[in-house]
Amino acid sequence: MKKAMKFVIAMAMVLMMSGGAMAQGFDAQGSALVPNVVYSYHTNNYTQYTDIILSNITSSDVQCKVTVYDHNGNDVTSLCKVSTGSDNTGIPVAVVSGAELFDIPAHSSRMVVVGRDHIAKYIIGYAVVEWKSSDTTLRRALIGGVKTPAKSSSYHGKGGTAYINNGQPF
Repeated sequence: MKKAMKFVIAMAMVLMMSGGAMAQGFDAQGSALVPNVVYSYHTNNYTQYTDIILSNITSSDVQCKVTVYDHNGNDVTSLCKVSTGSDNTGIPVAVVSGAELFDIPAHSSRMVVVGRDHIAKYIIGYAVVEWKSSDTTLRRALIGGVKTPAKSSSYHGKGGTAYINNGQPF
């Protein structure tokens, strides 16, 4: 009886833990943490934000989920926008705004900008980058980096750069 009760308790715990993962609906094949995320907007005179640049180094498309947490642990992903480069305009092309899921085609890159201009907030925190692919044999698909530029009416700084996962694929 004692063994059966332990088994039932163990199975209930397994179901509770897997149920939480199933509720999220994103079965990630890989992930990495991004520290030192910042967004600051006071007026048009000064803005600081974080760019998370992710590159798919595989021959398969991957779906990414980036979740950004503020200084109180709140999910502030709705403040993000995802962009790609442009050929002729010199400015990034928006792919999606305010959503945590997006695709990165094979051998392509995307930039997640944490913070949208003209939303008065000061955020410090971190992000979680997760990915999955229809190719279930992939174990490492992305490389990435982070930069935190700042701009004001008289200044536009490039900011510092750091590598996600020490520049190693994840």
